[in-house]
Amino acid sequence: MASDPIAVVTGGSSGIGRALALELLRRGYRVAVVSRDPGRRKKIERELHDFAARLGQSAPPSCLALRADVRNYRELRSAAAEVEEKLGAVSLVVHAAGAARPGYADQLPIRTYREQMELNFLGTVHAVRAFGAAMLDRGQGSLVTFSSVAAFLPVFGFSAYAPAKAAVIAYAETIRQEYRHRGVRVHVVCPPDTQTPGLSRENEHKPYETMELSRGAGLLEPEEVARQVLRGVRRGRFLIVPGTPSKLLFSLSRHLPGLTRLLLDREIRKIRKGDPGKATQP
Repeated sequence: MASDPIAVVTGGSSGIGRALALELLRRGYRVAVVSRDPGRRKKIERELHDFAARLGQSAPPSCLALRADVRNYRELRSAAAEVEEKLGAVSLVVHAAGAARPGYADQLPIRTYREQMELNFLGTVHAVRAFGAAMLDRGQGSLVTFSSVAAFLPVFGFSAYAPAKAAVIAYAETIRQEYRHRGVRVHVVCPPDTQTPGLSRENEHKPYETMELSRGAGLLEPEEVARQVLRGVRRGRFLIVPGTPSKLLFSLSRHLPGLTRLLLDREIRKIRKGDPGKATQP
């Protein structure tokens, strides 16, 4: 047990992060989850311990749940030190914390753009710096960052979220080049809409057009995303895009950007023509 690999999952108390934490436990990892919500932290801690017990992983400690806000670098550094002290050297970091705040571009408060960058982009930088430092010192490990399909296919309603997630891809590509020769692998995940509590909260703010665009895309379950993420990490893929439709969208947007814009514009026209009264913009 003491020689089992150790993983950290930020945003691990719900959604994709929770699914990844449970899947990593199932695969023999000792897992530390980081959550900013005290109530959810306690809940996932109980769930992880119960799951570990069912797997026969009782001692030494196989899981840990810590409270830290990814927007606060000092809190993450403290969490990283606690993980190293209580579990040991971390070999895998999955930074899954993040959230989207959609809305019409001319109606979103300016502060929302700042908040989205602080949470989704700077939160990624903080996690990489806090947990990646020890990996670089040891010369081994894997860092998994989370972007979004919206980063390579920005759509109606995501003018604050999409740029923040695009910044994550650019950052991951940069550190991939810098860290590779130091023994640390970097990955970036671009999941589509996934059936999570975060998506439910996001849907409360989506413009009508955005909701309609999302309807035909379908949803992935977080457990399936978790499996595809870990498969991509195992195979050494830098860019991990779960789901066949998302892979097709990535290929289309990359190789035929003009056609992609044409198709999106046509779809939005159809939506607005079908029920213009539900759109709050002229």
